[in-house]
Amino acid sequence: MRAPNRSLSSFVRDTAGISAVEFALIAPLMITLYLGACELCNLLLADRKVTNVTAATTDLVAQEMSISNNEMTDIFTASSAIMEPYDLSTLKIVVSSVVMDAGGNTTVAWSDGYQTNARAVGSAFTLPTGLVSSGGSVIVTEVSYVYSSPVQEIWPGGFAVHDTFYQKPRRTAQIPRVS
Repeated sequence: MRAPNRSLSSFVRDTAGISAVEFALIAPLMITLYLGACELCNLLLADRKVTNVTAATTDLVAQEMSISNNEMTDIFTASSAIMEPYDLSTLKIVVSSVVMDAGGNTTVAWSDGYQTNARAVGSAFTLPTGLVSSGGSVIVTEVSYVYSSPVQEIWPGGFAVHDTFYQKPRRTAQIPRVS
């Protein structure tokens, strides 16, 4: 009967493999935390890039005296390049010129979309109070992007990021759309 007690007590005192056991217990948790932190950083970087796309698109359109289809295509190409190296398949950009009439009603004068539908011309659009005055206009850019993690278990289906920018035209009261 003494032999099993002696071997149990010697087993408890033996510390030769305790570091390996501790490492085996903690390593999966530490690796998961590291990968999660990396994915969170990638998501935050994608969010910043969406903000940059929104600001750049709005700024490029607001600088124009008039805007054509070819210019909008160039602006969308330049703006979407900001998202590199992320996948562009889920990037959606809508640029709209919203005007206010004498009655204070704000409607879409023209709109264009990148990988999505544009807003309907003449449709009502609610702007923040005081942003535009009667007879004026504002360029509104709405960008959405779905960030998909390479490790699908972290965010299955992706994580949606949205941003909206408003800017008054710089060189004219309203930017007309030309062919």
